[in-house]
Amino acid sequence: MRSLRIHSDDGYSLSELLVVMGLIGFVIAGAYALFRLTSTGAAMSSRDSWISQEIGQPLENMERVLIQQAPPMIETGLYVCEVRTDQDRDNHYEYHHFEATTDGQLVDTYHEDVDRPTSQLIVWSRNNANRAQGVPLMTYYDIDGTDISGETGLYIQKYAVSVVVTIVTDQDGSIYSDSRRIFFRNR
Repeated sequence: MRSLRIHSDDGYSLSELLVVMGLIGFVIAGAYALFRLTSTGAAMSSRDSWISQEIGQPLENMERVLIQQAPPMIETGLYVCEVRTDQDRDNHYEYHHFEATTDGQLVDTYHEDVDRPTSQLIVWSRNNANRAQGVPLMTYYDIDGTDISGETGLYIQKYAVSVVVTIVTDQDGSIYSDSRRIFFRNR
């Protein structure tokens, strides 16, 4: 009795190998595209988080303090602002000394006016580029909207109704910045 052979060759044809290789190529290309998409998304998320920490949070904190400001400001300048306020309304003044330092830090030296005040140094950024880029941290404006930043500190204390706070930061050679206009209370 003779047996029937359904398939007579022992290997795969060239066309079958090409189809399998093409399918493997599509799967690898899809996996690579998905990897690039997720890594780009993660990098953007990391950058956005960094910008929020370096720029957004300091702007929020400075606005919270500066909006409470009523005369007098103690010290004013392009890269420094020292204010006295009773933000928590406990009849003890809080003093904030905001400064973009020459070594690239953005700091708030804070103390409260109590029996024995102790200063607390809060470093918001170690990548501040305001001074390096020549961008003022503080730009003061009078009631007419005129920039009075070049005036004396006493003039600014007397006539400033708003300040534009601009924070510039540097990450891996890329410069990022944001600013916020803050109107002083009771002016």
